[in-house]
Amino acid sequence: GSIVDAVSSGNRTIVFRVSGTIEMGDVILRPKSNTTIAGQTAPGDGICIKGRIHIGAVSDVVIRYIRVRVDAGAANSSGDAIDIDRGTNIIVDHVTASYARDEGISCQETSDSVTVQWCIISECLTFENHSYGSLIRGDYGDVKSYHHNLYAHNNNRMPRPGNYTSTSIDPEGLHFDFRNNVVYNWKGSQPGYNADTYTTSHYNFIGNAYIPGPESTVSNKIFKESCFDAIGYFENNSYNGVVPTDPWSLVSFSGFDATQIAAYQARSQAVLMEPVTTTSPFQALGDVLASAGASIPKRDTIDRRIVNDVLQRTGHSIATTADQPEGAWPVLNSLPAPADDDHDGMPNDWELAHNLNPNNPDDRNNIGYGGYTQLEVYLNTLTGEIITHIDDRIAYQPEEFILGQNYPNPFNPSTTINFTLPKSENVQILIFDQLGRTIKKLVDENKGKGEYSVVWSGINDAGDPVSSGIYYYTLKSSDNKKLTRKMILLR
Repeated sequence: GSIVDAVSSGNRTIVFRVSGTIEMGDVILRPKSNTTIAGQTAPGDGICIKGRIHIGAVSDVVIRYIRVRVDAGAANSSGDAIDIDRGTNIIVDHVTASYARDEGISCQETSDSVTVQWCIISECLTFENHSYGSLIRGDYGDVKSYHHNLYAHNNNRMPRPGNYTSTSIDPEGLHFDFRNNVVYNWKGSQPGYNADTYTTSHYNFIGNAYIPGPESTVSNKIFKESCFDAIGYFENNSYNGVVPTDPWSLVSFSGFDATQIAAYQARSQAVLMEPVTTTSPFQALGDVLASAGASIPKRDTIDRRIVNDVLQRTGHSIATTADQPEGAWPVLNSLPAPADDDHDGMPNDWELAHNLNPNNPDDRNNIGYGGYTQLEVYLNTLTGEIITHIDDRIAYQPEEFILGQNYPNPFNPSTTINFTLPKSENVQILIFDQLGRTIKKLVDENKGKGEYSVVWSGINDAGDPVSSGIYYYTLKSSDNKKLTRKMILLR
């Protein structure tokens, strides 16, 4: 059935048996409470929603691994790609949001416990001079977290936190964490700001990487503060590849005198949030470029170009979708879906491998590893997701061997790859470029059971250095088991 029908009632997990672009026309997609949209299940190139999503007055909504690209010609297109309004317990994960006529992914006041993570928010349209990243409003202690997202080719509001309610009425205000994000090619002197003057907001800016692009004014500023009652905390943010000794050097103050600036800095403290694995901004840059957006089943040509723009410091904002060099709506090819006789969202083969009944749809709700339902466990295995800790991930990988993430990543000139074999066998480690061409056979030999490390120095099989960019490395056994990961070389 249609995706509009699928979200029309709550308590549903939506899986896909085809890939492609879903044309919404003038309809805005509005998920009900207790809905999961699992884009990682699409066989082939994945899913694109040609339209907008509004998450309003609902709870427990999860959206993963889809593209949401606004059709600017539709009647209801003048808004955000994804707007979260009065929602509670919301997760937007590995989503690509673009072509918005307002913000890419925003979160309004009276929305609480909201996480936006590992998303690409790019190319919001400039033709109305309203190409913005994220408006983050909150009041009365609303908690919002944006981490490991890539913002690219937007004018501003990356992000714009704040509160519409005055401090005298709402002394608690917004609690917002902005961590390990990558922000590229904004217009003007700084990408983020708070323009509310006498309202309370608490926010952390920690470990973010800011990279001015061709349209940016290089000012060495990441945020403009205009709010006298805000409590901002800034730590370990990089600007153009440098983390300054004084974190306040990246912040400008509008309307403050020297005494007010000193008072603001003196009361600065981090707002307490749920823990998020936090790295340096340099590690975050590599992690985000490797994995953000609708990267499973695969990135489309637009997201690949956006990532390459960051790597090469190229590209620009767009006024309309007609300005897209590769076309606004790439063809998303489909593949045959795996057999699922009981239509419970879990393929027959996976159920049999996990001692479930492929003819019993109710077993999708059986509690599995880590306290998750069996359907949730299956959905997480599609992404290599850590269910509760790293051992859970290993236990539920379909392969019997382990391929670690290279370190460092990004790297220059060399990086180390660790892998583990459960038995003696012939193995290969192959390195591919983004076009799928094999550029280096790093390992090809019989190895015994155990743990191994191998170093790649960015050299191809011909002995020549390869250029900066994203590369893939695959561990493959003689019986065709394989694991693949991404890495980034920065020359």
